[in-house]
Amino acid sequence: MLLDSFPKCRYRTLLLFISRYCPGGPFQDATASPQFDLAVAVEPFSPRKVFTALKAPFPVATADRDALSRVGLWSKIQGSPEQVKLTDGALDLDESKLVFSATAKDFAKPDLTFDLTLDKLNLDRYLPPSSEKSGEVKKDQTAAPKKTDYLPLRTLVVDGKARVGTLTAKGMKMQDINITVSGRNGVIQIDPGWEAPELETREVFGVSFEQRRNAVIPGVAVEAFNIETGVTVSASTNALSC
Repeated sequence: MLLDSFPKCRYRTLLLFISRYCPGGPFQDATASPQFDLAVAVEPFSPRKVFTALKAPFPVATADRDALSRVGLWSKIQGSPEQVKLTDGALDLDESKLVFSATAKDFAKPDLTFDLTLDKLNLDRYLPPSSEKSGEVKKDQTAAPKKTDYLPLRTLVVDGKARVGTLTAKGMKMQDINITVSGRNGVIQIDPGWEAPELETREVFGVSFEQRRNAVIPGVAVEAFNIETGVTVSASTNALSC
């Protein structure tokens, strides 16, 4: 097969391969203004089976041992030294499917835009497994934590939207979530765009319970400013439960 010896190619041979078998090639005007146009396709596979075959421990501990059993990725990637675009993106994660697009430019700030649509996600499956020793404090952690550089947050420009059909967290289901994120000059605004239902549904030991919320307060906005970091994060929601 033509690609059997492909991994053995050196860099220059790789470029010759692309030029010969990919008319136009993914790289354009590589000397004056380099650009690239690629397509990435990772067919669904099981990360857990890969580590089992390698006889290596799985690096991520999850509450559900069957989580991360199916992962697939597809996307078109276009870019230049000035910006990178992801289009027609799709990510399969177990039973969840994410459709996405994103653009990054002005990398010194950076300037980010994104659009995400997730059909459903059960966060409880991917949380660390519960441990009886979770309350213990490690005594060997005596080193002072390193100071975090928050400059990227102060210069960050972001404009994005995320939609989630069904989200399960801590046994509670939320539906039709629309999140809008915008930020510049150290001010980041997050609008969940989700209204809490009057009835809350929880599932315990396979039995579903419905309870009416105590109160609903419309139009509540929360804003937090960190003096040390110089970053303001504000979140507004249409409804909060008390």
